[in-house]
Amino acid sequence: MPINLESLKANIKEYVEMGELAYKQRKYNASLMLYFKALVGICDYIIKRDLNKEPENHSHRFRILREYYPDLYRVVDNSSTSTGIHTRIGLGKGKWRS
Repeated sequence: MPINLESLKANIKEYVEMGELAYKQRKYNASLMLYFKALVGICDYIIKRDLNKEPENHSHRFRILREYYPDLYRVVDNSSTSTGIHTRIGLGKGKWRS
């Protein structure tokens, strides 16, 4: 079933809102994962909007980003490691939990 842009926008908004809520509740792992899901959702939105493609999985998404959006690829690639994620939102190593 094809994904529409409005559904992607709604998902992104929900991930950001829930990420903020989790962060306020000091649930940092949940917050990180939700913010990362929002970032991935933004990538999917851009890919669908511009190329009318729907990535099948993370590998496919990364290939599309690397080919068509190298700057965005670098951001997502760096953010996909735990170090990249917690550094980006300013969490100290003492607050990072696996």
